[in-house]
Formats: sequence, C-alpha cells, structure tokens
Amino acid sequence: EQVRITGQTSIGATTTTQMIRSLARTYLIAFAIITPFMMLLLGSVRVGLLSMLPAIGAILVTLGGMGWLGVPLEAFTLLTACIALGLAVDDTIHFMHNYARARQEGAEPEEAIHRTLASTGQALFFTSIVLTAGFLIYTQANLTLLFNFGAATAFAIAMAFLANVTLAPALVTLAARFQEGEDAARVA
Repeated sequence: EQVRITGQTSIGATTTTQMIRSLARTYLIAFAIITPFMMLLLGSVRVGLLSMLPAIGAILVTLGGMGWLGVPLEAFTLLTACIALGLAVDDTIHFMHNYARARQEGAEPEEAIHRTLASTGQALFFTSIVLTAGFLIYTQANLTLLFNFGAATAFAIAMAFLANVTLAPALVTLAARFQEGEDAARVA
C-alpha cells in the first residue's frame, strides 16, 4: 500500500514550494533580461554587470534579514524582492546615466560621483523616502502578512537606496581604476 499525505497542510506546503520555485525562476529570467539592457544602456558589459550588484545586494540583505527575523516566505513577502529589483534597477539607471554623463564631460571618477550624488542622489533619496513611507503604511494592517509585506518592502527600498549611494560609487570607482590600468598596459 501507498501512503498519501492529504489535507490543508499538505496543500499549503506544496503551494509554498511551487511558489518559491516559480519566483526563483522569475528572478533569474528578470536578471537575464535586465542585465543586457543595462549593458546596452551603459555601453559596457563590465559596467552593466556591475550595475546589477546593488540590486542583488539589496535583495539578499532583505531576504537575509527576513530569515534572521523569522519572517515567513509566503505570497506577499516573496513579492518584496520583485519590487526591490525594479526600484533598485531604476535607481541604478539614474545613478549610472548621470555618472556616465559627468565622465563624458571630462570629470574624473571621484568628481563624477560627487556631481552625481549631489544631483541624482537627492532625487533618489526623496523618492526612496516617499516609497518607504508608502509601504510602511502596510505595517498598520491587522493582517500579519500585510504587515510583513509592508515592512519587508520598505526595508528593501531603503537597502536599494543605500546600495546605490554606497556600493554603486565604489563599483564605478573600481571599474574606472581597472580601465585606467588596461589603458596604461596598452600604451606600454
């Protein structure tokens, strides 16, 4: 005879497992689609790949924080990473585009970063504040899953902002130094 587990618990476990697998595939597809667009937009394979790191970092920190705090993975909290990916990439596009413009105008990497953060950084800050506050409204809900969704998404938006004003400048600085080293090697 064959034993078959049935009931609501079994259905819930199967549904959650399938949802996690489906979202993992979706995240991979999203990165596979977004990354080439970032490469095209930024005009460099290396910079396009580097530009995805702030988004990945924000998502990993958020999911790690959820695990550390014991926030369960369910339908709403799993959507957090999708939202964070979109917002982080949007912030990264603004940062990288303005950084590239400053470099094309002849600014050194550090000056280009300073100019970008002084202009684009302010816009990123205020939009991140507004979006974070908007999602924090969900923390007033009586439903735990809505509370978790709001708190996790607000945290992810804050992490995306921090990644784009700390990690992105560090990455473009490293890329510029690497490029200078390659240029010096070609001249020699």
